[in-house]
Amino acid sequence: MFLSHSFIKHKLPYEDFDGDKFSIFPPASSKLFQYPSCFSPDEWDAKVDSNCNGIWGVDPKDGIPYEQKFCNGTESKGVIILGDSAAAHFHIPPEWVTASQVSKKAFSNLPEAFTNELDWPQFSEATGFLKSTIGSPDTVKHMTQPKEMHTNVLQTLRNLDSYLPKGSHVILIGLVDGRFLWDNLHDRYYPLGQLNKDVTYEQFYSFLNCLQRASQLSSVLKEIAKFEKYTNFDVFYMDYPIKEIAEMWQKIGGEAWQLIEAVDGFHPSQIASALGSKTIWEKILHKWPHVFGKENPFNSEIETIFKDQGGH
Repeated sequence: MFLSHSFIKHKLPYEDFDGDKFSIFPPASSKLFQYPSCFSPDEWDAKVDSNCNGIWGVDPKDGIPYEQKFCNGTESKGVIILGDSAAAHFHIPPEWVTASQVSKKAFSNLPEAFTNELDWPQFSEATGFLKSTIGSPDTVKHMTQPKEMHTNVLQTLRNLDSYLPKGSHVILIGLVDGRFLWDNLHDRYYPLGQLNKDVTYEQFYSFLNCLQRASQLSSVLKEIAKFEKYTNFDVFYMDYPIKEIAEMWQKIGGEAWQLIEAVDGFHPSQIASALGSKTIWEKILHKWPHVFGKENPFNSEIETIFKDQGGH
């Protein structure tokens, strides 16, 4: 689920018809909604999957709901992302600005896209879906300063400590090094310049001098994870795994430039998010396995019955 400072302040989702403090609808804005309704099962999910873990129905052999059989007594885990547009997967479809691809069909998802502020959190690194489709920069002086970053993150963590249940975990992930963007896109044609071959990312990247601040802000997060302590959660830090993601993609025949959003030339693409999800979760499993809790002893039975559900 995707939250922001507004959620921490107001505490409730915009729509909550079932009264469990979680919206049953995808967010009209990632800043206002907590979704979906994914915790306690409704009547053991005998008829529908009410808690979004992919397990529902009744075992015909004994009449016991699968949710009750496989999940009763196991830990319930949730994921919250406090982040910016990169965390919520900001995406502008390239066909909107590529002359040769402009069509009525290309803009069919325009209302949904603008309602969500061009964010697509269902495709972010927390979920990592790959087999799905998605339908003027500030100057340096307007960018977040390290001191401001430190203050804002500490304030957010203090707020979290008031709401998260004891035993929770917070993982801070560093910012992407801007040099990756330049190295892999600067000599390629920007979508607006593809028709006449007259605009490259080198011209578009006149603002890239501000991106050197990424390493400074990442250092702030690293320092917080090292020295700050909280009552209800522990804090870890990892660098954004852009190098590992690029290596994985290149090994299967991809090119590094495909890991960056084509239109804004800045945010991770859906491919990068999917591979990032795999990398980040594997790192957590290796370095901080207690974050996942105990393994469900019925995992093999669940996989046999429900297969790979693409995200559950």
